[in-house]
Amino acid sequence: MRLLTQRSDVGEFRRRYRWMVVLVVGFFIALVGRLTQLQLVEGEVHRAQARRNIVREGYLATTRGVIRDAYGSGAQGRQLLITRRLLERGVRFVQVWSGAGQPWDNHENLEKDHRKLAAEWDQPIAAFLADLKQRGLFDETLVLWSGEFGRTPVAELPALSGRDHNHYGFSVWLAGGGVKGGTVYGATDEFGFRAVENPVHVHDLHATVLHLLGLDHERLTYRYAGRDFRLTDVAGNVVKGILA
Repeated sequence: MRLLTQRSDVGEFRRRYRWMVVLVVGFFIALVGRLTQLQLVEGEVHRAQARRNIVREGYLATTRGVIRDAYGSGAQGRQLLITRRLLERGVRFVQVWSGAGQPWDNHENLEKDHRKLAAEWDQPIAAFLADLKQRGLFDETLVLWSGEFGRTPVAELPALSGRDHNHYGFSVWLAGGGVKGGTVYGATDEFGFRAVENPVHVHDLHATVLHLLGLDHERLTYRYAGRDFRLTDVAGNVVKGILA
């Protein structure tokens, strides 16, 4: 081994090994990044496969005999069968969408179309609620059926066969999860236009849902840009009249 005695030799040694250290560190950084990328890709593949299995098993394993007949053979029945299976697997939140686009937004042919849509959902929903009760899931599952607004009590021009949007008075329903069954809360005026008896604001509905999920909506308040924020804005009261 050559003895480093001159200053130039020492400087060359330092430069050479400095670049070697940089290359080694760079190699390990690239290796770790590649392994992390592979782990992420592999994890995503497993999650996608798990989702496919849940959907496949949730439909195939529950569409035989009496259960299949109870839910019906339509798309709505399949949606709720999969929903029930997801709940059994521990999924905390499931949203079921009613058709493509806005099938309930009937500015024309409301009576005909709403009658058809209601008939498509009536049997599957009844089967879904009964299935939850049979499996012991009803009391721990909160079911909410709602749109974002109702319809006016008068016909809409020009066809006079539909109704316009109305957010002043409309109905939603809840079941299971701490809700008092067989309860009607509130009422509209004699024209069916505006809620006048025990009106429930959307913030009240959200506060009630959060309460049924075990959350105090007021404790979610935080301060930002000089004002308070929370999921119910700075309003909302729990509707105690519908609680079991």
